[in-house]
Amino acid sequence: MTLSRVRLLRESRESLWPQEGLLAVVLVIVIGLVLASAVDSPAWVAGDPTLTDGLVWCALGGFAVAFTGAKVGWGRWTTHLMGALFAGLLIPIVAGLAIKPDASIAGAFHAGAQGSVNAYLDLAWRGRGSTGEEVHFVLVLGMVVWATMQFTTYAVFGHHRPLNGVIAAGLALMVNMSFTFQDQLPYLVLFSAASLLLLIEMHVFEARTT
Repeated sequence: MTLSRVRLLRESRESLWPQEGLLAVVLVIVIGLVLASAVDSPAWVAGDPTLTDGLVWCALGGFAVAFTGAKVGWGRWTTHLMGALFAGLLIPIVAGLAIKPDASIAGAFHAGAQGSVNAYLDLAWRGRGSTGEEVHFVLVLGMVVWATMQFTTYAVFGHHRPLNGVIAAGLALMVNMSFTFQDQLPYLVLFSAASLLLLIEMHVFEARTT
C-alpha cells in the first residue's frame, strides 16, 4: 500500500471520528432512544404497543444520516435531502414489518406503501369517515421520530448548536407526554440528564477548540 493511499485512509478515518467526543455521540443516541421509547410506550396505534416497536430504528436511522452528513461535509440541505430519501425508503419498511412481521423487505415496503395509500383514498376520495388501515399511523410516528432525531443530530454535530437540538427533541417529548395519561416521568428524567450532560460536553468541546 502506497504512502499516499495510507494518508488518504487516515484522513478519511479522522474525518468520520467525532471530534466532539464519543460521549457526545452516546448522549445524542440516548436522547433519540428515550424519545422513541416514550412515543412507543402509550401504544398509540390500535392500543397495540408492538406496532410502534420499530420507532427505535427510525431514531437510529435519523441519527446515522445526520451524523454521516455532518462528518463528510454534505452541508445542511444535502444532509436533510439525503435523510428524506432514506426515510422515504426505510420508514415504509419499518411500518410494513410492524403490520406483517414475517414479510420480506420488498413485501414490507409494499404493505406500508399500500396501506398508507388506501388510508388516504378511504378518507379523501371514498367518502368514508374512518379507515380500517393502521400502517399509516406507524408511518407518521416514524417520520416524526426520524425527523426530530435527524434535526437534533445535525444541530449538535453539524452546527455545534446542541441547545437547538435539545429543544426540538424536548418539545417532541413534551407533546407526546401531554397527550397521554401514562406516567412518563422516568423518560423525562433520563432525557433531562442526557441533555444536560450533552450541553456540558459540547461546552467543554467549544472551550477546548477555542
